[in-house]
Amino acid sequence: MSQTQEIPLAELRDEAGSVRQPCSDLKDYHLNSADAAEKLNDLDRLLSIVIHQIRNHCMSIKGYTSILNHEEGMSERGQKWLSKISRGIVSLENFLADFEKYRPSRVQNRQNIKIKHMVRHVWSLLENILGGETEGIELEIDVEEEAHIITDRSDFVKMLYQLMKNSIESMETGGKINLEFKYLGDEGETERWMLEIRDNGCGMNEQELKRAGEILHSVKQSHIGCGLNLVSAVAERIGAGIEIKSAGGAGTAVRILKNND
Repeated sequence: MSQTQEIPLAELRDEAGSVRQPCSDLKDYHLNSADAAEKLNDLDRLLSIVIHQIRNHCMSIKGYTSILNHEEGMSERGQKWLSKISRGIVSLENFLADFEKYRPSRVQNRQNIKIKHMVRHVWSLLENILGGETEGIELEIDVEEEAHIITDRSDFVKMLYQLMKNSIESMETGGKINLEFKYLGDEGETERWMLEIRDNGCGMNEQELKRAGEILHSVKQSHIGCGLNLVSAVAERIGAGIEIKSAGGAGTAVRILKNND
C-alpha cells in the first residue's frame, strides 16, 4: 500500500464560524487496501450464492401471487393481502439490488474519464437517491476543468458514490464537502493522481477509526457497512493507497493516492 504525506486539512468550523476542533487532533488511519479488498471478495462470493437463491424464490412468489390475483372469487381482503405480499417482494428485491453498489466490476472497461463531469454526475445520483439528506450540504469541487484519467468508469463511479455518501450521512444538519483532485503526472503508462474528500460532519473517534475497514461494520444504524471495503477493493485494483483522517466532532478526510501500477 502507498504511504502518503500529511493531509492538509482545512480548518473545520461550526455554524457559528468557530473552529470545531484543531486539525492536529485528528487521528490518522492507513487502511490496508489488500486486506479490506480480500474481505469484500470473500463476502461477495457468499452473497452471490445467497442473492441468487433469494431472487429465484422471489420470482416464484411473484408468479404465484399474480396467478392468485386473477383467480375468480378472490375476496377483497385476499387481494389486499396479495398486494402487501407483492410490495414486500419488491422491497426485498430493492434491498438485494443495493448490494450491487458494493461489488467491483467483474470485467474492467478502462476509458477516459473527465473528473469534474463524473463528480457532478455522482452528486446528481446522490441527490436523486438520498433526497432530503443532501439539503443544506454544500459541495465544493476543486478540480481542473479538463482533468481526466483512464480507468474503469463503473468502479470509479462506485468509489466516488460511497465516499460522498459517507460524507453526506455524517452531516445530519447540513455542512460542507470539499472534493479535490490533482493529477501528479505519469511515469510511462502509469498515471499518478490524488483524490481527496473532506467533510465537517460528525467524524469518528479513535476506536471507530480503527474499525473503519471492518467488513459489515457501520456506526450508522440500518447500514450495510461495506462502503469502505468497496473503495479499498477499487483502490487495490488500480494500485492506489488510502489514508483516512478523522476525529469525533471534527469531520473526516479520505485521500486516495495513485502513484504506482
